[in-house]
Amino acid sequence: MLRKVRSSLPVPARVRGPVSKKRLMVIKFAKKFLRLKRDQPLQLQVMEPSQAFLEEDFTRKELDNRLPAEVIYMLRNIRVFGFFDKPLFLELCQQLEFINVPKGKLLFAIGDHDDSMFIVESGKLEVFITESDGSELTLKEAVAGDPIFSLLSVMDVLSGHLAPFKTVSARALEESTVLRLQINIFRDLLEKYPELLVRVVQ
Repeated sequence: MLRKVRSSLPVPARVRGPVSKKRLMVIKFAKKFLRLKRDQPLQLQVMEPSQAFLEEDFTRKELDNRLPAEVIYMLRNIRVFGFFDKPLFLELCQQLEFINVPKGKLLFAIGDHDDSMFIVESGKLEVFITESDGSELTLKEAVAGDPIFSLLSVMDVLSGHLAPFKTVSARALEESTVLRLQINIFRDLLEKYPELLVRVVQ
């Protein structure tokens, strides 16, 4: 009787439905990046958290006192970096650049290379689209702690397809300080430690 009841239960839509395009794109990129053979499917295994994160249970205040402020910003606002071991994470953060953007000036504009990830440390910036008729449409206002980058742009740079900004720009609404990490630095780290890519895909 129990067997009949189980067989009559509906299969959840997310189980029987197709794999999302976003996940397929990430897996396809992972196969290419790791140079896997086509007949060797990418197998994602459940991994335990890095031991570096399990050594001590720091409170947020203790963590803030141990790490530079820019590292805390990166860890809190770009989730993918939470999968990195602390030494690798700090190695990545050594490449951070500080950019001061005066009020009314552009952080990036149409035609600039879309090759970086930004995080607002202080101030406020407007991310907007310029229409064909010259009008502007605000996408968002980024304040302290907010990231400014596109996941698709990151994937493009990691796969070697660098492109310029076509319609998007960012302008400071007040004097601002922004952290910048060039994506090719992130790519170099993934090439050096390919196991990181598996964690990111998971």
